[in-house]
Amino acid sequence: MRMLWILAFVAATTAGETATPPSWADEISLRPEWRQALLGTVLDEIEKKAGCPVIRSKGVESLANSRVVILIERERQSLRTVLAALGKWQGLHCTIDPMRLLVETQEEADLGRRRPVGISLRDYGWFAEPKSLPGHRDAPTDPNLSSDGDLGHGVLLGGFPGLEAESRKDLDEAMRGTGHLRLLATPETEARLRNTLAARFARMTLPQSWMITTGTLVADQPCPSGLVTVAQAEFATKNLGDRVVLTCVGMNGQRISSEQTRPRNQLTTFDVVGGEMDPKVEGSNPGRQVDLIATAAAGVVWTDSTPAHIDASSSLVRIAFALAWEDSLNPPVERQYRKPAEHHPLSFSGDVGKSSDGSNQSIRLDAKPAVLKEPVVMAVELPQRWSWRPRGVVTLVRGQALILIADHPTGRAVAVIQEAP
Repeated sequence: MRMLWILAFVAATTAGETATPPSWADEISLRPEWRQALLGTVLDEIEKKAGCPVIRSKGVESLANSRVVILIERERQSLRTVLAALGKWQGLHCTIDPMRLLVETQEEADLGRRRPVGISLRDYGWFAEPKSLPGHRDAPTDPNLSSDGDLGHGVLLGGFPGLEAESRKDLDEAMRGTGHLRLLATPETEARLRNTLAARFARMTLPQSWMITTGTLVADQPCPSGLVTVAQAEFATKNLGDRVVLTCVGMNGQRISSEQTRPRNQLTTFDVVGGEMDPKVEGSNPGRQVDLIATAAAGVVWTDSTPAHIDASSSLVRIAFALAWEDSLNPPVERQYRKPAEHHPLSFSGDVGKSSDGSNQSIRLDAKPAVLKEPVVMAVELPQRWSWRPRGVVTLVRGQALILIADHPTGRAVAVIQEAP
């Protein structure tokens, strides 16, 4: 009967089914005292204690005389517990068969368990990018973002050990628009990849709501700047004068904008051409406006300089922003226009005449005296404008805010960027 059970177990394992590991590994106990022991020595000791062959893969054989094991236990542990500790700390995969132990590296075990997998990226909204809203000419850009709004496919697929495309051609076609990935992956890796893609789609469609509070402070009033907590930001905005709050709402990775402006035409300056004034009229946009791109980051968790997996639930938010603030100031600035002096020198004019019989000639001269006109100075009032256009890219942890400060004719200008409550 025991032989029949062994044959049945081997057949089930060959067919790819999961069989219950034999219980003999729980009955054998040992107390590891391996202080910088070589992996080969450790496996020899386990083989002696188990009383059965310990089959080593090629990868394990290559590490047998170089990998150092440190494992010390105060009490005796079952063989299964010791093998689990070796697997965790040494990156090994131990298979307990009825009459042997198979020891492989984790990479080798994953390669042996991979099978073809088909994944449609379109099911996870990979090519469905949100439309950018129209904004002003200083609209922000974030060159560090890939075309899909957060992470490129190279980082995504490279973040899962044991995952490989069936062919480079299929991968290129999938990324160019077909969206169908043909991969080789273990069941665990496939599940992690699908969970990451689902989390990415949920993050991409998550509504983003940001509040930009602007206002002025007197010069000697304290105010923090840079990255601060939301509580500090709320305290700073309470004392703002001329306060304006802009709210931007959109999807993750979408360029969104908001403004509160009063477009108008203004006389900005003038030139003097031929002694006459030539005014210049330009369009101005007093008020405040903001464009921003807020992208929830997906953190890559690294292990031994290799991306292990992608944390799709990261609390980091990357913001590319462009703020435009313009104020018309009172009183207007006065510019003087000086019309130069005019000088007309003494001049003469006349003619030569004859008598009626032609015997006499006469000469007539008319003199015009010199004339000096004094210079004329006129004052022209021109509107006075102040503008501030900060822009940049910053990464915030949820619960943080960004405070920007600049000089203002009335004191200091303050802009606070934070997630809307």
